[in-house]
Amino acid sequence: MIYTIQGIDLPDQFDAYPVGVKRYTSTPDAENYIKHWYQPTGKLKIPVLTLHTTRDPQVPVFHEEVYAAIVTVQGNSDFLYQLLYDRFGHINFTLEEHIAAFEFLVERVKTGDWGSVKSLFKTMQYNPSNNLRIQLVKMH
Repeated sequence: MIYTIQGIDLPDQFDAYPVGVKRYTSTPDAENYIKHWYQPTGKLKIPVLTLHTTRDPQVPVFHEEVYAAIVTVQGNSDFLYQLLYDRFGHINFTLEEHIAAFEFLVERVKTGDWGSVKSLFKTMQYNPSNNLRIQLVKMH
């Protein structure tokens, strides 16, 4: 497993990919801290890619805008890329969308540039449905 939270595991396909990535399991005290006290600082030091559905009943999409604003105030917007999927559900992404997003993030780390998410999906022979909205947060 790459990670397990409250007994929810990622699909078995992730076990072998990528090789050499350390796996983590959350502890109850860590989950409790995050649930009650965690507040993002926006002080990003590495690239961060977020995925969110626009009609998430558990975590409203406005959280993406709030997080982007926090990151922008800290001057780190070049590290943040947000993918918004125009659909209902919480963490409602296909396995292909998870893998494409991960590959996109890996490419960003390798090249230092976010590039084109559409070309990445095409390269992976995956065509996202037309309900994908892409939001690149840039400081103005």
